[in-house]
Amino acid sequence: MEHDDYTAPEISNHVQSWIEYAEKVRQWYFNSFLLHGEPDLSKKSVHFEPYDCSCNYRGVVRMTLYFLNGIPTIQEVEVMHCSCNPLVKQLLENHMMPNKTKSPRRAVYFALLDYLHVFKMRGLPSLSSRTALMTNDVLNSIYFLYRKLVRYAQDHVNSSYGLESMSVCLGCEGGKRKLVSMDGNFQMKRRKTAGRNEASEGGFFALSIGEQALCGTKEEVDKFATVKKDQNDNCFLDPVEDSVFKANDENSRNNSTGRYDENGIFSLSWARHGVPERMLNIYDGEGHMLKQQKEEGVRYGIMYHIICLVRENLEHTFTHLMMNDTWYGVTAIHAYAHTMACQVNYNP
Repeated sequence: MEHDDYTAPEISNHVQSWIEYAEKVRQWYFNSFLLHGEPDLSKKSVHFEPYDCSCNYRGVVRMTLYFLNGIPTIQEVEVMHCSCNPLVKQLLENHMMPNKTKSPRRAVYFALLDYLHVFKMRGLPSLSSRTALMTNDVLNSIYFLYRKLVRYAQDHVNSSYGLESMSVCLGCEGGKRKLVSMDGNFQMKRRKTAGRNEASEGGFFALSIGEQALCGTKEEVDKFATVKKDQNDNCFLDPVEDSVFKANDENSRNNSTGRYDENGIFSLSWARHGVPERMLNIYDGEGHMLKQQKEEGVRYGIMYHIICLVRENLEHTFTHLMMNDTWYGVTAIHAYAHTMACQVNYNP
Protein backbone atom coordinates (compact mmCIF):
# COMPACT_ATOMS: atom_id res chain seq x y z
CA MET A 1 0.00 0.00 0.00
CA GLU A 2 1.44 3.37 -0.99
CA HIS A 3 1.99 6.07 1.63
CA ASP A 4 1.49 9.74 0.75
CA ASP A 5 4.18 10.90 3.18
CA TYR A 6 6.87 8.71 1.66
CA THR A 7 9.18 9.63 -1.20
CA ALA A 8 11.07 6.83 -2.89
CA PRO A 9 14.86 7.32 -2.82
CA GLU A 10 16.81 7.82 -5.99
CA ILE A 11 18.08 4.72 -7.73
CA SER A 12 21.65 3.96 -6.67
CA ASN A 13 24.50 3.62 -9.16
CA HIS A 14 24.78 -0.07 -8.26
CA VAL A 15 21.13 -0.70 -9.15
CA GLN A 16 21.34 1.47 -12.26
CA SER A 17 24.31 -0.52 -13.57
CA TRP A 18 22.34 -3.79 -13.33
CA ILE A 19 19.43 -2.18 -15.19
CA GLU A 20 21.77 -1.00 -17.97
CA TYR A 21 23.42 -4.42 -18.25
CA ALA A 22 20.13 -6.36 -17.96
CA GLU A 23 19.85 -7.71 -21.51
CA LYS A 24 23.54 -8.60 -21.74
CA VAL A 25 23.47 -10.27 -18.33
CA ARG A 26 20.44 -12.32 -19.37
CA GLN A 27 22.14 -13.42 -22.59
CA TRP A 28 25.34 -14.40 -20.76
CA TYR A 29 23.21 -16.36 -18.30
CA PHE A 30 21.64 -18.30 -21.19
CA ASN A 31 25.08 -18.81 -22.77
CA SER A 32 26.35 -20.50 -19.61
CA PHE A 33 23.91 -23.39 -20.12
CA LEU A 34 24.77 -23.69 -23.81
CA LEU A 35 28.50 -23.77 -23.02
CA HIS A 36 28.58 -25.86 -19.85
CA GLY A 37 25.16 -27.46 -19.38
CA GLU A 38 23.59 -27.60 -15.92
CA PRO A 39 25.64 -26.40 -12.92
CA ASP A 40 27.16 -29.27 -10.92
CA LEU A 41 26.72 -28.94 -7.15
CA SER A 42 29.87 -31.01 -6.53
CA LYS A 43 32.06 -28.61 -8.48
CA LYS A 44 34.68 -26.79 -6.41
CA SER A 45 36.57 -24.65 -8.92
CA VAL A 46 36.29 -22.90 -12.28
CA HIS A 47 38.98 -22.74 -14.95
CA PHE A 48 38.98 -19.59 -17.07
CA GLU A 49 40.35 -20.36 -20.52
CA PRO A 50 43.09 -18.02 -21.82
CA TYR A 51 42.26 -16.14 -24.99
CA ASP A 52 43.84 -13.88 -27.60
CA CYS A 53 42.36 -10.60 -28.81
CA SER A 54 43.44 -7.26 -30.26
CA CYS A 55 42.18 -5.08 -27.41
CA ASN A 56 44.46 -2.25 -26.35
CA TYR A 57 43.55 -2.74 -22.71
CA ARG A 58 43.81 -5.90 -20.68
CA GLY A 59 43.52 -6.24 -16.96
CA VAL A 60 43.88 -8.97 -14.37
CA VAL A 61 41.58 -9.14 -11.34
CA ARG A 62 41.87 -11.39 -8.33
CA MET A 63 38.47 -12.98 -7.62
CA THR A 64 37.06 -14.91 -4.67
CA LEU A 65 34.69 -17.64 -5.86
CA TYR A 66 32.33 -19.62 -3.62
CA PHE A 67 31.17 -23.23 -4.13
CA LEU A 68 29.52 -25.93 -2.02
CA ASN A 69 31.02 -29.38 -2.84
CA GLY A 70 29.63 -30.92 0.36
CA ILE A 71 30.94 -28.05 2.47
CA PRO A 72 31.39 -24.36 1.55
CA THR A 73 34.53 -24.04 -0.59
CA ILE A 74 36.50 -20.98 -1.67
CA GLN A 75 38.65 -20.57 -4.78
CA GLU A 76 41.02 -17.62 -5.17
CA VAL A 77 41.74 -17.05 -8.85
CA GLU A 78 43.15 -14.38 -11.17
CA VAL A 79 40.98 -13.60 -14.19
CA MET A 80 42.17 -11.73 -17.26
CA HIS A 81 39.64 -9.43 -18.89
CA CYS A 82 39.43 -6.88 -21.70
CA SER A 83 36.90 -4.81 -23.63
CA CYS A 84 35.73 -7.67 -25.84
CA ASN A 85 35.68 -10.20 -23.01
CA PRO A 86 34.53 -8.32 -19.89
CA LEU A 87 34.87 -9.83 -16.46
CA VAL A 88 31.12 -10.10 -15.80
CA LYS A 89 30.64 -11.97 -19.08
CA GLN A 90 33.31 -14.52 -18.20
CA LEU A 91 31.88 -15.07 -14.73
CA LEU A 92 28.27 -15.53 -15.85
CA GLU A 93 29.20 -17.80 -18.74
CA ASN A 94 30.99 -20.01 -16.22
CA HIS A 95 27.94 -20.28 -13.94
CA MET A 96 29.28 -17.65 -11.49
CA MET A 97 27.00 -14.86 -10.19
CA PRO A 98 29.05 -11.70 -9.51
CA ASN A 99 28.30 -9.21 -6.76
CA LYS A 100 28.58 -6.25 -9.17
CA THR A 101 28.49 -5.49 -12.87
CA LYS A 102 31.47 -3.16 -12.58
CA SER A 103 34.69 -4.32 -10.94
CA PRO A 104 33.29 -7.38 -9.13
CA ARG A 105 35.55 -9.11 -6.64
CA ARG A 106 33.31 -11.95 -5.45
CA ALA A 107 31.05 -14.45 -7.20
CA VAL A 108 28.93 -17.42 -6.12
CA TYR A 109 28.38 -20.59 -8.16
CA PHE A 110 24.86 -20.98 -9.61
CA ALA A 111 24.39 -24.47 -8.14
CA LEU A 112 25.10 -23.19 -4.62
CA LEU A 113 22.57 -20.38 -5.02
CA ASP A 114 19.96 -22.79 -6.43
CA TYR A 115 20.60 -25.19 -3.56
CA LEU A 116 20.21 -22.44 -0.98
CA HIS A 117 16.98 -21.30 -2.63
CA VAL A 118 15.39 -24.75 -2.54
CA PHE A 119 16.68 -25.37 0.97
CA LYS A 120 15.37 -22.02 2.16
CA MET A 121 11.96 -22.19 0.48
CA ARG A 122 11.14 -25.82 1.30
CA GLY A 123 13.04 -26.63 4.46
CA LEU A 124 13.09 -23.15 6.06
CA PRO A 125 16.20 -23.93 8.16
CA SER A 126 18.95 -21.61 9.26
CA LEU A 127 21.56 -21.34 6.52
CA SER A 128 24.32 -19.95 8.71
CA SER A 129 26.08 -23.29 9.24
CA ARG A 130 26.16 -23.97 5.50
CA THR A 131 27.43 -20.55 4.53
CA ALA A 132 29.92 -19.90 7.32
CA LEU A 133 32.65 -18.96 4.85
CA MET A 134 30.52 -16.24 3.29
CA THR A 135 29.61 -13.03 5.04
CA ASN A 136 25.95 -12.05 5.14
CA ASP A 137 26.72 -9.23 2.75
CA VAL A 138 28.08 -11.60 0.09
CA LEU A 139 25.35 -14.20 0.43
CA ASN A 140 22.35 -11.90 0.73
CA SER A 141 23.32 -9.45 -1.98
CA ILE A 142 24.34 -12.06 -4.56
CA TYR A 143 21.40 -14.34 -3.73
CA PHE A 144 19.01 -11.40 -4.22
CA LEU A 145 20.58 -10.49 -7.58
CA TYR A 146 20.61 -14.10 -8.75
CA ARG A 147 16.91 -14.63 -8.02
CA LYS A 148 16.15 -11.41 -9.94
CA LEU A 149 18.21 -12.70 -12.86
CA VAL A 150 16.46 -16.10 -12.86
CA ARG A 151 13.00 -14.52 -12.87
CA TYR A 152 14.06 -12.01 -15.53
CA ALA A 153 15.30 -14.87 -17.72
CA GLN A 154 12.16 -16.94 -17.10
CA ASP A 155 9.97 -14.03 -18.19
CA HIS A 156 11.92 -13.80 -21.43
CA VAL A 157 11.50 -17.53 -22.12
CA ASN A 158 7.78 -17.44 -21.30
CA SER A 159 7.27 -14.40 -23.53
CA SER A 160 9.26 -15.92 -26.41
CA TYR A 161 7.27 -19.17 -26.39
CA GLY A 162 3.88 -17.70 -25.48
CA LEU A 163 3.75 -19.41 -22.10
CA GLU A 164 1.47 -18.06 -19.41
CA SER A 165 2.34 -17.74 -15.74
CA MET A 166 -0.01 -19.93 -13.70
CA SER A 167 -1.17 -19.32 -10.14
CA VAL A 168 -2.94 -22.66 -9.77
CA CYS A 169 -1.94 -25.92 -8.14
CA LEU A 170 -1.56 -28.45 -10.95
CA GLY A 171 -2.14 -31.29 -8.48
CA CYS A 172 -5.49 -29.91 -7.27
CA GLU A 173 -6.89 -27.97 -10.24
CA GLY A 174 -10.12 -29.49 -11.52
CA GLY A 175 -10.92 -31.38 -8.32
CA LYS A 176 -14.41 -31.78 -6.89
CA ARG A 177 -13.67 -29.26 -4.15
CA LYS A 178 -11.24 -26.35 -4.02
CA LEU A 179 -9.37 -26.34 -0.71
CA VAL A 180 -7.92 -22.93 0.16
CA SER A 181 -5.97 -21.59 3.10
CA MET A 182 -6.08 -17.94 4.16
CA ASP A 183 -3.67 -16.09 6.41
CA GLY A 184 -2.38 -12.60 7.01
CA ASN A 185 0.24 -10.59 8.83
CA PHE A 186 -0.94 -7.05 9.43
CA GLN A 187 2.06 -5.77 11.37
CA MET A 188 4.98 -6.24 9.01
CA LYS A 189 7.54 -3.51 9.60
CA ARG A 190 10.41 -2.45 7.42
CA ARG A 191 12.65 0.58 7.31
CA LYS A 192 11.15 3.31 5.20
CA THR A 193 14.33 3.42 3.15
CA ALA A 194 13.53 -0.14 2.03
CA GLY A 195 10.34 0.99 0.33
CA ARG A 196 11.85 1.85 -3.02
CA ASN A 197 9.32 1.92 -5.82
CA GLU A 198 10.64 -0.99 -7.86
CA ALA A 199 8.34 -0.26 -10.77
CA SER A 200 10.38 2.88 -11.50
CA GLU A 201 13.56 0.82 -11.73
CA GLY A 202 12.19 -1.29 -14.57
CA GLY A 203 13.73 -4.23 -16.38
CA PHE A 204 15.98 -6.33 -14.19
CA PHE A 205 14.48 -5.15 -10.88
CA ALA A 206 10.84 -4.88 -11.95
CA LEU A 207 8.29 -7.37 -10.66
CA SER A 208 8.26 -10.52 -12.77
CA ILE A 209 5.16 -11.50 -14.73
CA GLY A 210 4.43 -14.22 -12.17
CA GLU A 211 4.77 -11.78 -9.27
CA GLN A 212 2.48 -9.28 -10.97
CA ALA A 213 -0.14 -11.99 -11.53
CA LEU A 214 0.10 -13.12 -7.90
CA CYS A 215 0.02 -9.72 -6.19
CA GLY A 216 -3.12 -7.61 -6.02
CA THR A 217 -3.06 -4.17 -7.61
CA LYS A 218 -3.50 -0.88 -5.76
CA GLU A 219 -7.00 -0.64 -7.28
CA GLU A 220 -7.93 -3.96 -5.67
CA VAL A 221 -6.48 -2.88 -2.34
CA ASP A 222 -8.45 0.38 -2.42
CA LYS A 223 -11.68 -1.63 -2.53
CA PHE A 224 -10.88 -2.93 0.95
CA ALA A 225 -9.52 0.31 2.42
CA THR A 226 -12.74 1.30 4.19
CA VAL A 227 -14.11 -2.18 4.92
CA LYS A 228 -14.89 -2.82 8.59
CA LYS A 229 -15.42 -6.20 10.18
CA ASP A 230 -18.91 -7.28 11.17
CA GLN A 231 -19.27 -6.73 14.92
CA ASN A 232 -22.02 -9.37 15.00
CA ASP A 233 -19.81 -12.24 13.84
CA ASN A 234 -20.53 -15.49 15.63
CA CYS A 235 -17.22 -15.92 17.44
CA PHE A 236 -16.22 -18.76 19.76
CA LEU A 237 -12.80 -17.22 20.35
CA ASP A 238 -13.66 -15.09 23.41
CA PRO A 239 -10.90 -16.44 25.72
CA VAL A 240 -8.20 -15.33 23.30
CA GLU A 241 -9.96 -12.29 21.84
CA ASP A 242 -7.20 -9.98 23.08
CA SER A 243 -4.34 -12.37 22.37
CA VAL A 244 -1.96 -12.69 19.47
CA PHE A 245 -4.66 -14.55 17.56
CA LYS A 246 -6.67 -11.36 17.14
CA ALA A 247 -5.55 -11.17 13.54
CA ASN A 248 -8.37 -9.12 12.08
CA ASP A 249 -8.35 -6.13 14.44
CA GLU A 250 -7.00 -3.20 12.47
CA ASN A 251 -6.78 -1.12 15.65
CA SER A 252 -3.89 -3.28 16.86
CA ARG A 253 -1.49 -1.54 14.49
CA ASN A 254 1.14 0.60 16.13
CA ASN A 255 2.24 3.62 14.12
CA SER A 256 4.08 5.30 16.98
CA THR A 257 7.35 5.60 15.13
CA GLY A 258 8.18 7.33 11.89
CA ARG A 259 11.22 5.16 11.41
CA TYR A 260 9.31 2.21 9.99
CA ASP A 261 6.95 1.71 7.10
CA GLU A 262 4.20 -0.69 8.26
CA ASN A 263 2.62 -3.09 5.82
CA GLY A 264 -0.01 -5.78 5.94
CA ILE A 265 -0.05 -8.80 3.65
CA PHE A 266 -2.89 -11.23 3.19
CA SER A 267 -2.69 -14.40 1.11
CA LEU A 268 -4.98 -17.01 -0.38
CA SER A 269 -3.27 -20.33 -1.17
CA TRP A 270 -4.15 -23.79 -2.38
CA ALA A 271 -4.27 -25.55 0.98
CA ARG A 272 -3.05 -29.05 0.16
CA HIS A 273 0.26 -28.14 -1.48
CA GLY A 274 0.73 -24.54 -0.35
CA VAL A 275 0.71 -22.98 -3.83
CA PRO A 276 -0.07 -19.23 -3.46
CA GLU A 277 -2.91 -17.92 -5.61
CA ARG A 278 -3.36 -14.32 -4.51
CA MET A 279 -1.64 -11.83 -2.22
CA LEU A 280 -2.78 -8.37 -1.19
CA ASN A 281 -0.79 -5.64 0.52
CA ILE A 282 -3.56 -4.66 2.93
CA TYR A 283 -4.21 -3.98 6.61
CA ASP A 284 -7.39 -6.00 7.12
CA GLY A 285 -10.30 -7.52 5.20
CA GLU A 286 -9.51 -11.23 5.39
CA GLY A 287 -13.24 -11.94 5.51
CA HIS A 288 -13.54 -10.40 2.04
CA MET A 289 -10.68 -12.15 0.25
CA LEU A 290 -13.07 -14.41 -1.63
CA LYS A 291 -14.36 -11.38 -3.54
CA GLN A 292 -11.51 -12.18 -5.89
CA GLN A 293 -12.90 -15.67 -6.52
CA LYS A 294 -15.15 -15.47 -9.57
CA GLU A 295 -15.99 -19.20 -9.71
CA GLU A 296 -19.34 -19.19 -7.93
CA GLY A 297 -20.09 -22.80 -8.90
CA VAL A 298 -16.96 -24.12 -7.17
CA ARG A 299 -17.35 -26.04 -3.92
CA TYR A 300 -14.86 -24.73 -1.36
CA GLY A 301 -13.05 -25.96 1.69
CA ILE A 302 -11.73 -22.94 3.61
CA MET A 303 -9.02 -23.17 6.26
CA TYR A 304 -8.25 -20.13 8.41
CA HIS A 305 -7.07 -19.91 11.99
CA ILE A 306 -9.97 -17.63 13.03
CA ILE A 307 -12.63 -18.93 10.63
CA CYS A 308 -15.09 -18.85 13.55
CA LEU A 309 -14.84 -15.05 13.46
CA VAL A 310 -15.60 -14.62 9.78
CA ARG A 311 -17.76 -17.59 8.73
CA GLU A 312 -21.08 -15.80 9.22
CA ASN A 313 -19.80 -12.74 7.39
CA LEU A 314 -18.53 -14.86 4.49
CA GLU A 315 -21.79 -16.74 4.06
CA HIS A 316 -23.79 -13.53 4.31
CA THR A 317 -21.66 -11.89 1.62
CA PHE A 318 -21.24 -14.94 -0.63
CA THR A 319 -24.44 -16.96 -0.45
CA HIS A 320 -23.06 -19.67 -2.74
CA LEU A 321 -20.72 -20.71 0.09
CA MET A 322 -23.72 -21.80 2.16
CA MET A 323 -25.55 -23.32 -0.80
CA ASN A 324 -22.57 -25.39 -1.96
CA ASP A 325 -21.87 -27.15 1.35
CA THR A 326 -18.60 -25.33 2.06
CA TRP A 327 -16.21 -26.97 4.50
CA TYR A 328 -14.55 -24.85 7.20
CA GLY A 329 -11.53 -25.68 9.31
CA VAL A 330 -9.09 -24.16 11.79
CA THR A 331 -5.43 -24.98 11.25
CA ALA A 332 -4.28 -27.67 13.68
CA ILE A 333 -1.55 -25.61 15.33
CA HIS A 334 -4.05 -22.83 16.14
CA ALA A 335 -6.94 -25.08 17.19
CA TYR A 336 -5.59 -25.48 20.74
CA ALA A 337 -6.09 -21.74 21.37
CA HIS A 338 -9.82 -22.03 20.65
CA THR A 339 -12.60 -23.16 22.96
CA MET A 340 -13.61 -26.81 22.97
CA ALA A 341 -16.79 -26.01 21.02
CA CYS A 342 -14.72 -24.32 18.34
CA GLN A 343 -12.29 -27.24 18.14
CA VAL A 344 -15.20 -29.65 17.64
CA ASN A 345 -16.93 -27.52 15.00
CA TYR A 346 -13.81 -26.65 13.01
CA ASN A 347 -11.52 -29.64 13.48
CA PRO A 348 -9.30 -29.77 10.38
